Amino acid sequence: MLIMPGNSREGFISVKSLADARRDWAGFDHVITIEDAGFGEGLRLPSGAKTTQTVLQFDDTDLTQGRGRAATRDEVRLLLMKGREHTTSKLLVHCHQGQSRSAAVALGVISDRLGKGRESEAVVALLAIRPTAVCNSLVLRHADDLLGRAGALVREWESHLAKDDRAAGVVLLRRLAETTLE
Repeated sequence: MLIMPGNSREGFISVKSLADARRDWAGFDHVITIEDAGFGEGLRLPSGAKTTQTVLQFDDTDLTQGRGRAATRDEVRLLLMKGREHTTSKLLVHCHQGQSRSAAVALGVISDRLGKGRESEAVVALLAIRPTAVCNSLVLRHADDLLGRAGALVREWESHLAKDDRAAGVVLLRRLAETTLE
């Protein structure tokens, strides 16, 4: 089942923060955990849990060179493949805030399910389940490339940012912080 605005609670994918994922993980078939590199306090499901989990560590950075460890193309490929493996189950994607890395992965998974030419619908679907999304641009660029979208997914997200002052402001502040820290 694809998520559609208006029935997001019944959708196949959810995007949450770490705090919310710790509380809600049992309602999902698979959990994708994205946490900062070296973070030792993340969500780990108990052994024997019916819910399965994939854990990756990379920082919420849009820069491939800098202080943080950026997502690699192979890591994003793995996460998109997890989305493909769980087509008939409920998938939870979370990072620390549930807004940037996890939102970008979810947008990639949604776009993959909808197919080429429906990137605008994918953005609408993501915003229906996570209105506070501010997709990590590097993760999104990797997903766009891996899905063969030739920039269409990135362009649709940027079109959204051009209309959403709050999300665009968060992205701008993150970019300023990254360039100032170097």
